[in-house]
Amino acid sequence: MDVAISLPLNKQKLAMRQHVTDGMDIISVLPEEVLHYILSFLPMKDIVRTSLLSKRWKYKWKSNPRYDFDAMSDDFKNNRSQGMEMSLQRSVHQVLSCDNSDCIEKFRLRLRGSVIESDVCRWISNAVKRKVQELDISLRLGKRFPLPHILFTSESLITLKLEMRCALHIPRSICFPKLKSLYLSHAVFEDEKSLNLLFSGCPVLQELVIYCWYWETVENVTVSLPTLRTLTIYYDPFCPKHLLGCAVNISARNLISLHCTSCLTINFSFCDLFSLVDAYIDVPSLWPSEGQKVALCAAKLLHGILRVKSLVLTEHATEVLRYLENFRAPLPMFSNLTHLKVELGWCDYIDTRLIYFLQKSPNLRSLEIPEGHKPRTHFNIVPHCLTSCLKFLRISYFKGDVGRVKFLEYFVKNAAVLERITFLCSGDFLEDLEKQRDISHLLQLSRGGLASCLIEFIDG
Repeated sequence: MDVAISLPLNKQKLAMRQHVTDGMDIISVLPEEVLHYILSFLPMKDIVRTSLLSKRWKYKWKSNPRYDFDAMSDDFKNNRSQGMEMSLQRSVHQVLSCDNSDCIEKFRLRLRGSVIESDVCRWISNAVKRKVQELDISLRLGKRFPLPHILFTSESLITLKLEMRCALHIPRSICFPKLKSLYLSHAVFEDEKSLNLLFSGCPVLQELVIYCWYWETVENVTVSLPTLRTLTIYYDPFCPKHLLGCAVNISARNLISLHCTSCLTINFSFCDLFSLVDAYIDVPSLWPSEGQKVALCAAKLLHGILRVKSLVLTEHATEVLRYLENFRAPLPMFSNLTHLKVELGWCDYIDTRLIYFLQKSPNLRSLEIPEGHKPRTHFNIVPHCLTSCLKFLRISYFKGDVGRVKFLEYFVKNAAVLERITFLCSGDFLEDLEKQRDISHLLQLSRGGLASCLIEFIDG
């Protein structure tokens, strides 16, 4: 960070040298900008304690441009008492109620206990008046909480994080001209119109995190986010299945990265994802009794990301493929997909589902799957990517069981242009060079007349 120094360098050195000679501290003679920069590295409780140093320091903490009041930190929890949290709230009140017009770079407030709603509204309003750039509020309120309207017309906010059950009463005049990052947890919307109003007031939004929103008031909504670059969606795996009728359509032509964790009771679908590079899909729980609806939701979700280049599927997401098969919901062609990773859990599902997905990935170059068992069926179909372009095979959680290598033979003997097999392993197997040689020899024999490939064992 470049800090403008008000005194010439030679005069600063002279002043410091003189104070050291006089037995005084050299910190107090530093310019205000430097002092604030030093304080920014300290916990808030230590910054407040500096008020005891001298008269000059008594109110300096109140003019600090960065405030982090965190009653949920480990340090605070280890010494937690109701009195300490009330003291923290008083400190917040002092900071945001004092006659100070200095701009705030960051204001973070995390409280566990009860709080007076009018105080929270006043704090947020005063932070906005002081042109706060990053606002991070996390409160555990027992009921829905309406935010002050002044927040929705902030001209300075770049990052906004709200973690509380807040009722978003969106005013018509909403405008966040500089807001690039928005994190909303447990948000409650009045209706579809309020949701669209929110996003229409964010013309430069680049990052959006949707965490456990309450969708009961939303039936079918389409939102356009043309500037969005990253999107994270997380929905509670124990969400009620009556939300199966809720449809949320997101258009984001400049989206690069998508991270979606949803049990598909909310029908998320995406369109115009022309720039999508990577995606992570997790389905933590499913409703077997609603299999057909879940299959349709899954099909829409996967069709929306068909242009993705790198894809991660969790063990739960693989179950979705079974629903697609059972209800004959078509899987799209992932023509741009070059890297596929399956996280731990598919070792129990090395069957037609994986082959079915590979058939829809004609240009796949890299495949990462967990250590697994021998397939339960014999595969007569060889996907195009195996014979033409798969070059890298990565096996995670490998424990050195030679019997479990059998499930790899299908890939090794059919991957005509395979160049490298990497085993991520740990434990004693990493030091067992003889067993590593046996496994390498077995796999090379499986390739038959195909060119040999590099086989490596690394820590992972």
